[in-house]
Formats: sequence, structure tokens, C-alpha cells
Amino acid sequence: MEQEKQSTVISEQSTVPTAPSTVHRSQSTFLVTLLSILLLLSCIIAGFFAYQTQKLVKELTTYNVQVEPTPEAITTPDPTADWKIYINEKYGFSFKYPTEFKYLDDNSAFEQNGYTGVLSLQNFPITKTPNYGDEATFQMLIYVKKNDGETAKTVGVYIKKDYIFLIENSLNKTGDNNVFDQILSTFKFTGSEPVSCTKEVKLCPDGSTVSRTGPNCEFAPCPTPKP
Repeated sequence: MEQEKQSTVISEQSTVPTAPSTVHRSQSTFLVTLLSILLLLSCIIAGFFAYQTQKLVKELTTYNVQVEPTPEAITTPDPTADWKIYINEKYGFSFKYPTEFKYLDDNSAFEQNGYTGVLSLQNFPITKTPNYGDEATFQMLIYVKKNDGETAKTVGVYIKKDYIFLIENSLNKTGDNNVFDQILSTFKFTGSEPVSCTKEVKLCPDGSTVSRTGPNCEFAPCPTPKP
């Protein structure tokens, strides 16, 4: 009888299901699924950031490559381009003047404050007396005098070594100031003034003499002795 009970107990114990193994398998499946989802989300996020980065790099590259249009250089025409050129070799100066203007050299009749007239430039015939009531009349006078030590330079006054040049718009017409200023802007000194050397002489070994010459007034070389 006791043996039958023991057999029954053993039989009942052997038929009990193994529940812990099933729970462990379920948990493993859940973790795998969760990790897969997280990995997928990570890939999506990484892909999104990679796309945004490439887009930003492309936009910056396009922005840097854009070339700004070069502004066109505006060339101001020279109003004196087709003017004539007057050159005074005696005093060494030149200037440009309108082609329709006339001039009179060495006009010593114009004198004032120690200045002697050098030139009269005007837009009417030389032999005609200027009409001071005519707004279209223009006359420019150039005077010269010995420089007594002045060093200042103002508009219409030029100093060149021993000479002072005074240039004025004698009619003082307001409408002529533009032409007068343009003429003054072209005024310049040319070359160098002639040099007058002293009449000193130097005795050479062969008994001949040489004088001072050249731009620096140096003594000329003595003749080379003949062998």
C-alpha cells in the first residue's frame, strides 16, 4: 500500500511543468525586439543628421562659389584732350588751351605791380578790344617778374627759381572760371632753364685755357698732350 502511494507521489512530481524556462525565453525575445527597434531608430536618426549635414555643406559651397559682379569702371572724359598746347621756350612753361582761342606772345603792354606781360590768351580777335559786358568773352593774362624771395604758391601763381608767374582771368567772368581752372590744371614747367656760366678760365699744362661749360658750369677738360 505504501509502495503505491510513493509511486503516485513520484508520478505526480514527474509531471510538474518547467515554467521558468518558458519565461526566460519570452524575456529574451522581448529584449531582442527592443534592441532591434532602438538600432533602427538610431540608424534613422543618423541618416537624418547625415542628410542635413550634406545639405548644409552643399549650401555653404554654393554660397562661397557665387561671384559678385565686378563694378564697371567709370571713365571720366578729359575735357582738355583735344586742346592745343602752348609752349614758351624762353621761360620754360606750357599749358593747354581751347582750339578756338588766340594768344599774343610777349605782350609787354600789360604791366602791374612789377610784373611784365608774357602772354594774352583770349577767345576773341587779338586786334579787338574785349567787350566787358559780353558773358562769352574770355581773356587770360600771364605775367612774370623776378623772384624777390617769395616761396608761397597759390592758385594762379607759380614760382620757378628766379621767376614768379602770375596767371589771372582778367575779365573775372563767373562763367569763365571753369575754363580758367581747366587751363591752370594743365600748366607746368618744361625742361630746365638755360645756365649762364661765369667767364672764368683755367690754364692747362700745354699753355692753353679752358672755360666753364655744361649744365653744372664745370671747366672743360684740358687737351690731351700729344706723344
